[in-house]
Amino acid sequence: MRICSRPGLVSAVLVAAATLGCGTTLELRSIAIPAEPLYLSSATLDENAVAEILAGGTVTARETCAPGVMTVQVTLGGRSVEAVFEAADADVVQREMAAYRVDRLLGLGLVPATVARSYEGRQGVLQARPERWASEQDRQNARDGVRAGLACQTLTGAPQAQPARRAPPADGRASQLPTSGDCDLQAQFQLSYAFDALIDNRGRTRDRFLFDVDGGELLLAGHGAAFGTSTRLPAPLEPALAKTGPEMQARLRRLDAANVGAAIGDLVGPRAVAALLERRDRILSLAAPASR
Repeated sequence: MRICSRPGLVSAVLVAAATLGCGTTLELRSIAIPAEPLYLSSATLDENAVAEILAGGTVTARETCAPGVMTVQVTLGGRSVEAVFEAADADVVQREMAAYRVDRLLGLGLVPATVARSYEGRQGVLQARPERWASEQDRQNARDGVRAGLACQTLTGAPQAQPARRAPPADGRASQLPTSGDCDLQAQFQLSYAFDALIDNRGRTRDRFLFDVDGGELLLAGHGAAFGTSTRLPAPLEPALAKTGPEMQARLRRLDAANVGAAIGDLVGPRAVAALLERRDRILSLAAPASR
């Protein structure tokens, strides 16, 4: 269950869809729906429970994709979740965790549960995954007839670096990829543009847009270079940011020095917090004319 199918979050995507001309949803703009637990990387465990399992569970490697990069299963108290572990420097781990916290502060449900963990003596980041997942590049490869394993490493590499990939199916069949889901994909991308601009994430590649294969919902990974101190917005994103919907604007307005500082100040520092809030103001300034 994700953004467009969860009470309390549905309006964020539906209003964005209306802004983009993706459907008649204006009647939902004034409905106040109470929040429910967020189910993102697991259909049966809410993301808070997933984060607890990642933080304290036993990590078992499933597939090593590259040195220090592997798909894993994490188990705690009889409950298991899928994840990716990647060895990484402390500053990268902190930015990945900060992206997860900002996503939760906004209530978007785009970034899977992310924790700092060590595995086999190496410090790194552990990030949850649905049982079956693939990247936007995987979908492009399938459309272009490119035979390649599905993405594995999507977290900490240089923005344009090719990620490690999982092994293709042993039986020679094509990997299963998402086709469509309940969520409007363009509306989800709209949220991701605002999120990336907010946190100054300029390294979003096709392999860092992920999908739950079974539900088709969008997930975001790879924020190790985010949270810079520049207050400028990426010029190519400005047309999309101008379409930021009223609900997302309302959530952005609720950010302030106190709640953002409490969420990520210990991870990225006060200058990055201040820069994030300035970028927030610029996003709202771009979106204001469209919301009138």
